Amino acid sequence: MESHRTLTRPLRPAAAAVLDPALVSALAGGAARAARLALAGPAVPEGDVPALAAGLGRSGLHELVEARFGDMGAVAGFALAVLAGTAERAAAGPLVWIASAAAMRAHGRLSARGLAAAGGDPGRLLSVAVARPVDGLWAVEEALRSGAVAAVAAELPEAGFTATRRLSLAVAAAGVPALLLLPHDRAGASAAASRWRVAAAPSAPDPHDRLAPGAARWRVTVVRARAAPWAAGRSCELEVGDATHALRVVDRLADRPAAARAGPAGRGLPALAGGSEEALRRRA
Repeated sequence: MESHRTLTRPLRPAAAAVLDPALVSALAGGAARAARLALAGPAVPEGDVPALAAGLGRSGLHELVEARFGDMGAVAGFALAVLAGTAERAAAGPLVWIASAAAMRAHGRLSARGLAAAGGDPGRLLSVAVARPVDGLWAVEEALRSGAVAAVAAELPEAGFTATRRLSLAVAAAGVPALLLLPHDRAGASAAASRWRVAAAPSAPDPHDRLAPGAARWRVTVVRARAAPWAAGRSCELEVGDATHALRVVDRLADRPAAARAGPAGRGLPALAGGSEEALRRRA
């Protein structure tokens, strides 16, 4: 009984006075900074937009917006590439893809082949269809709070500041990334860590046929980023690496033919196998 009274006895004011007020203030400040870091994401060296893009699949709530009307296919492909990179790092848990009925009517349903093309495992993709946008926001929050997912992405027509604030807090608590795919007219305040505009870029050349389209590429532009205010308005082109399946900057020099010979009237024609160059000259 004595031990019970000792444990439940209120703390005397004198005991609290032994803590240095400066230490208490420093601890509180550190907690506040940690909370801001969880919401904004880790700092990125100035000028390194690709590193900022690589962080999309690590933590935080991020908005991926159509660069213009009709770019949602590019946005979805880019989101799948981000999720595939997340799956490479995450030990377990599904990749949850949520779509509203309006989004599915406008853009169609997600194909797991897109995740496979980006190097991800379609077996880890969990697709969720919702009737209303508010149901989509609820599903995102519930998935994050479950603690059982590796990442969440949602195609939604809109997401207000209050909703993104709730999702940002849920993302920070879960420690996994969440992506909101939004239409081209997205504007206004948001609590998301970053907002990007995404468009399709000319694809990589096919390694077996340089006249055929190759792997997908995207041109991404930073609208805003809490962890990198300097990045607003900056763009870069990204693709998925063949070996690592991670997003990387497009190397335009690698797209050029290995050799070229001068054609008639000073025109440069690529050196093609099987006498194709001579055939091109005859048709010219």
